[in-house]
Amino acid sequence: MVWAGLLGKVAVATDDPGGLDARVSDSLGDASAITVVDPSTWEVEVIPVDPGERDPRRVAGVLRGSGAYILITGLVSPVEAAELARSGVWVLPGMAGVTAREAVEAAAGAAAAGPWLPPAAAPWPQFPAQFPARYPAPVVPPRPPEHLIERQREALEFQRWVLQRQLEILDKQREILQRQLLMIRKALNELEGRTE
Repeated sequence: MVWAGLLGKVAVATDDPGGLDARVSDSLGDASAITVVDPSTWEVEVIPVDPGERDPRRVAGVLRGSGAYILITGLVSPVEAAELARSGVWVLPGMAGVTAREAVEAAAGAAAAGPWLPPAAAPWPQFPAQFPARYPAPVVPPRPPEHLIERQREALEFQRWVLQRQLEILDKQREILQRQLLMIRKALNELEGRTE
């Protein structure tokens, strides 16, 4: 297999019992085993993972000890991915539900298709500045259809009209409150004049 040398050993976060036929776990935190695969020989090592050992630093230490610098998993949080990357482990997420064998074959296919996977000889993965994009992001967001723009303009005009009416009501209430305040002051002055 030509692509096997590109990967080196690959670790897969799997459900029980581990191995090539085990499902890739939904997330790194749900993994009950780490299946380490050497794609050139399909030699497998299953490492059981206790709930307390799912910390990304501990997982990275286990992977480095087994010689794997690539981890295939389902979901992975940005914090976990950053911690693993800081420890020299490259994470390939989004493989939940397939078997470990299918996940390793998919990673190998990606390695054969592009230069972004790390070489096996490196002591740690050479991370690209950015993962390759399959679909370039548009520079300018698409403009909504004209009839939607017209409806939005009409809605904004109506909101403006409502706010203007509310301001008029508030002005009238202010006038009423000022008159009431003036009457209260007048009544207080009369009371003060009587008590003196």
